[in-house]
Amino acid sequence: MIRLLAQLDDSAQEARFTATPDKALPAPVEVTLDGVVLARIPAGDPGAQTLVLPFEALRDISRGELAFRPGGAPPPPGALRPEGEFFEALALPDAATFFQKVQLNHSRYASPLLLELGARCAHERFTHDPLTRAAALAILGHRHIERLGTQRAPAEEARIAWLLERARPLMAEAWRRLPAHVPDPPRLAWQEVRWSVSLATVAGLLHMAGGDYAAAREMFALPRHCLHHAALSKVSALNMVSGCFLHGVLSHMLGDPDAARASLEAGIEGVKPVVQAQDLMANIWVIGDQVNVMRIARQCFIARSRLGLVPPDAGPEPRLGAAAVLTLDELAVPLPAMARKGLVPRLQEHILRHSRQ
Repeated sequence: MIRLLAQLDDSAQEARFTATPDKALPAPVEVTLDGVVLARIPAGDPGAQTLVLPFEALRDISRGELAFRPGGAPPPPGALRPEGEFFEALALPDAATFFQKVQLNHSRYASPLLLELGARCAHERFTHDPLTRAAALAILGHRHIERLGTQRAPAEEARIAWLLERARPLMAEAWRRLPAHVPDPPRLAWQEVRWSVSLATVAGLLHMAGGDYAAAREMFALPRHCLHHAALSKVSALNMVSGCFLHGVLSHMLGDPDAARASLEAGIEGVKPVVQAQDLMANIWVIGDQVNVMRIARQCFIARSRLGLVPPDAGPEPRLGAAAVLTLDELAVPLPAMARKGLVPRLQEHILRHSRQ
């Protein structure tokens, strides 16, 4: 039997794997994880063997399959004892454990690498659970957004493309499951709204970082569409109103002023159902969320005027104070930080061009 201990050093971005056989092996053995060598154990040496790998070497793990070389077969029962949270994250047994260990703030893994690998492996494991797969991609997308820079390695570009490719069919299913006001709509679980809106938001941000503003606009259409489900998924309200703003501004930038006006007005009017859905006496964070929603709705109001989208027959021009500047800075999503890094230059230039009267 071989004991394989995984220890992570997030500050150094390294993982240390220590393999200790219970006795000397008659032939050398390599232990691999999805083809990545984690340990090399020479023949005749019962001592511990340590291999240190950079996190980058582990980011593509998606199946969590341990194997022995030579041969490449899974280790026979009892031949390998993996230990540590690293191996636990690769094989979370069910959706409830996934949400506990990877999503919930108070109980999730401390290491961002474990959140990333836990999400990637969960997406591949829970093939018949579209909600958990959507949640996994949304969580994984946030890890990619945290690492975004103006220069990205080909491997990171490939991972983002992998995520966006898998998000598309889940978004198509969400549009089918989350209809607008129709007779006898299907009964929805709040999780359907929550994770569809979250994934659409993350995918939209990643599309913008890749320069595909049309695909981003398509993604932000879903949170905007889901405003009438605000009471079902209260935690999604901020993304919903943000989706209205971003879909509106991108529509204007891409030459669709009618869609731009409709989305920005939806963001303004969306404050009503969002506030009505909340228990404002619950806690201070609920009030804080509403403040953030109002900031974005204010930007929707400013954008409607600054972009020339107020209908001529709408009566007096809406009044804007001297401090009413169209800006991305009031959005409580990662976009302001992305703009400061220069990741959305076309959108940023469009906003600056119309920021003031």
